[in-house]
Amino acid sequence: MKKTSIYQLPTCAIMAALMCILGPVSIPIGPVPISLTTLVIYLSALLLGAKLSTVSSVHYLL
Repeated sequence: MKKTSIYQLPTCAIMAALMCILGPVSIPIGPVPISLTTLVIYLSALLLGAKLSTVSSVHYLL
Protein backbone atom coordinates (compact mmCIF):
# COMPACT_ATOMS: atom_id res chain seq x y z
CA MET A 1 0.00 0.00 0.00
CA LYS A 2 1.39 3.37 -1.03
CA LYS A 3 1.48 6.05 1.67
CA THR A 4 0.22 9.55 1.10
CA SER A 5 2.97 12.15 1.08
CA ILE A 6 2.95 15.41 2.97
CA TYR A 7 2.59 17.29 -0.33
CA GLN A 8 -0.57 15.44 -1.41
CA LEU A 9 -2.78 16.06 1.64
CA PRO A 10 -2.64 19.89 1.61
CA THR A 11 -3.03 19.85 -2.16
CA CYS A 12 -6.16 17.73 -1.75
CA ALA A 13 -7.53 20.25 0.77
CA ILE A 14 -6.64 23.19 -1.49
CA MET A 15 -8.48 21.58 -4.41
CA ALA A 16 -11.57 21.10 -2.23
CA ALA A 17 -11.34 24.76 -1.16
CA LEU A 18 -11.01 25.86 -4.81
CA MET A 19 -14.14 23.86 -5.62
CA CYS A 20 -15.96 25.69 -2.83
CA ILE A 21 -14.81 29.07 -4.11
CA LEU A 22 -15.30 28.46 -7.84
CA GLY A 23 -18.48 26.37 -7.53
CA PRO A 24 -20.96 29.25 -7.87
CA VAL A 25 -19.02 30.86 -10.74
CA SER A 26 -20.15 29.82 -14.21
CA ILE A 27 -19.49 30.80 -17.80
CA PRO A 28 -22.73 31.38 -19.77
CA ILE A 29 -22.01 29.66 -23.08
CA GLY A 30 -25.18 28.72 -24.91
CA PRO A 31 -28.27 27.49 -23.09
CA VAL A 32 -26.32 25.53 -20.45
CA PRO A 33 -23.70 27.42 -18.39
CA ILE A 34 -20.38 25.74 -17.64
CA SER A 35 -19.35 25.69 -13.98
CA LEU A 36 -15.71 26.26 -13.06
CA THR A 37 -15.93 23.34 -10.65
CA THR A 38 -15.35 21.07 -13.63
CA LEU A 39 -12.06 22.85 -14.33
CA VAL A 40 -10.91 22.30 -10.74
CA ILE A 41 -11.88 18.61 -10.89
CA TYR A 42 -9.79 18.14 -14.04
CA LEU A 43 -6.90 20.06 -12.47
CA SER A 44 -7.03 17.96 -9.32
CA ALA A 45 -7.11 14.76 -11.38
CA LEU A 46 -4.00 15.96 -13.19
CA LEU A 47 -2.10 16.96 -10.04
CA LEU A 48 -3.26 14.35 -7.54
CA GLY A 49 -4.24 11.27 -9.50
CA ALA A 50 -7.48 9.34 -9.46
CA LYS A 51 -7.65 8.31 -5.81
CA LEU A 52 -6.88 11.65 -4.14
CA SER A 53 -8.89 13.55 -6.73
CA THR A 54 -11.89 11.45 -5.78
CA VAL A 55 -11.22 12.11 -2.09
CA SER A 56 -11.05 15.84 -2.81
CA SER A 57 -14.33 15.78 -4.73
CA VAL A 58 -16.11 13.79 -2.04
CA HIS A 59 -14.75 16.18 0.57
CA TYR A 60 -16.30 19.05 -1.41
CA LEU A 61 -19.63 17.25 -1.68
CA LEU A 62 -19.78 16.52 2.04
